Amino acid sequence: MLSLKLKKSLYFPGRFQPLTISHYNIANKLSNDYEVIFLPVRVILPNGEPIINKDYPFLIEEQKEMFELLGQKYEFFLIEPPYIDVLKQKKKFDLVYMGGNNWIKRKVYGYFAKQLIVNNRYNGPSASQVRECYLSNCDLWEKYVPKTIVPYLRNIRELVKTRIKKPNVKTIKIYDFSIPLSLKILRGIFSKKDV
Repeated sequence: MLSLKLKKSLYFPGRFQPLTISHYNIANKLSNDYEVIFLPVRVILPNGEPIINKDYPFLIEEQKEMFELLGQKYEFFLIEPPYIDVLKQKKKFDLVYMGGNNWIKRKVYGYFAKQLIVNNRYNGPSASQVRECYLSNCDLWEKYVPKTIVPYLRNIRELVKTRIKKPNVKTIKIYDFSIPLSLKILRGIFSKKDV
């Protein structure tokens, strides 16, 4: 008799501006053991309008389209000023994937390491570097986003570039969830309790 084992949900927070191959590969690896739910974090202005600038060039609808083209689960998390860190503000997450500088902050959030992942295979340009290339005249960005979303991103590229010429906020201070480019990065799955 087959027994069905339900996978635990694992939240993967980030800006995903855009969603990159590194994000996708990490989620695929983690999906062997967990139900991975991407958690795109968006900062909204007091009037409810999402911030749009060179760091957040994609609209929520455009991000939704990227996740849907890849068949990935997602939940948007909207935060308002004063830019409280998402992991401190939202306490419901039992399991969270963190990489890069978030490793150092894990104790602040009250998370405990469940599983460490040391794997250079996921290293590549950060989403910030891919975004910068996408917004300039460089076409290398296509190598670093999943093939399924390349045509969509090509199609909206000029619209996105035009949009950021008139940002509604110039700069913003928020914790960056991106993974920095390095030779060796400790990543891990963290839990609020022993789950």
